[in-house]
Amino acid sequence: MLAAATEAAETLAAEGIEATVWDPRCVKPLDETMLDDARAHQAVVTIEDGLTDGGVGSRISLELAAAPVEVEVLGVPTRYLPHAKPDVILGELGLDAEGVADAARRALARAR
Repeated sequence: MLAAATEAAETLAAEGIEATVWDPRCVKPLDETMLDDARAHQAVVTIEDGLTDGGVGSRISLELAAAPVEVEVLGVPTRYLPHAKPDVILGELGLDAEGVADAARRALARAR
């Protein structure tokens, strides 16, 4: 997911939207420096190729609940997914660079 996030950040930068990319290495404990940085932003998009339920995105969302930050959690829903090549599935779920950039735009629109 780091490649998709980095590419999305480059796309957003070309549009004049500054984005910070973090690669959390673990869910517990979450990196406090990362969380402090996230609180300084208007919007946060989390991306994971695992289930959204109970994943790192939901943990980050919980940690940021009291902050004035719009959070969008991207990941795999807890439902049956038809078989396809991984890139196709990730694209359909919005977990490619285009989907991540779109999620960032939506979150920023809600924050404004």
